[in-house]
Amino acid sequence: MKLNIKDIAKFSGCSVSTVSRVLNQHPYVSEEKKERILKVIAEHDYAPNSQARDLQSGESKTIGVIVPAISLIYFDQIINGILENAFEKGYMVTLLPSNYDKAKEKYYFTQLKNKRFDGIIVTSRVHEMAEIEKFTKYGTIVCCEDTGDYLVSGVYVDRLAAYNQVFAELKAQGKNKIALTLGRSQLISNSARLTFEAYRKNFGPLNPDYLVDNCYDGPGGIIAGDYFSQLKDVPEVVFTNNDETAVAIFQVFQRKGLTVQVIGQSNMYVSEAMGISTIDLQLSEIGRLAFDLVCTKEYQKICLKSEYIKR
Repeated sequence: MKLNIKDIAKFSGCSVSTVSRVLNQHPYVSEEKKERILKVIAEHDYAPNSQARDLQSGESKTIGVIVPAISLIYFDQIINGILENAFEKGYMVTLLPSNYDKAKEKYYFTQLKNKRFDGIIVTSRVHEMAEIEKFTKYGTIVCCEDTGDYLVSGVYVDRLAAYNQVFAELKAQGKNKIALTLGRSQLISNSARLTFEAYRKNFGPLNPDYLVDNCYDGPGGIIAGDYFSQLKDVPEVVFTNNDETAVAIFQVFQRKGLTVQVIGQSNMYVSEAMGISTIDLQLSEIGRLAFDLVCTKEYQKICLKSEYIKR
């Protein structure tokens, strides 16, 4: 049975105005009445449209973008690709900062049910893909990663090919003291998992001393650089998860009069200016194509080719 606001008022024993206040998150509703109304909504899977325009067109012309932190340049590049495409097509974009908070991320997904957004782009996530797939019944969700066998659209770059190329070339050059920096652990991060997979294929198990995780930006790179530079067996190469980190590590070693080869990811201007090798992850293009998939509401998976840029 498809409910309307009058039905909810009837089943909950509340007035239509009280139901309206709950739906619009207005204050001054008793907890007892609020619980009764929310119970009826949950039992009948009620999905109200947020605006009258939505009732007429079925679209809000607004896309939500879940982003862990808008201060990181990595995500900034994806967002730029989304915004450029949104501007051309007359859409609004709402940034949804999550800080990898699962409850907050879930709240954003539930807004699809309430028609707050026509779709959601997930730049990075904390939810398991199986959980995200369940929310697709409410609207289009596009992830900026390989979503595997799940029925969730994805736009991503073939990182593994580039990682294997980098490590194979380092091995051929006789380099074997290779350190890594990661953002999140391989248990929850697909890029971290692929990094370990390529490393093990070429070098075997990683020396635990040669790993620093929770490294997202320049400040994290300074910490990693100080740590690596003080090891008894200083690494020859540091393979990093982003260009900001790579530049910071390079500068730490340089200040200490030490030599190290640093490889970054994302192909930002800073890596070019510093002459640091990097992997072009086509982040802006990922954002642009992710927006296209949200607009067309097509289930599709798009894999882009990465490029190892040696400097």
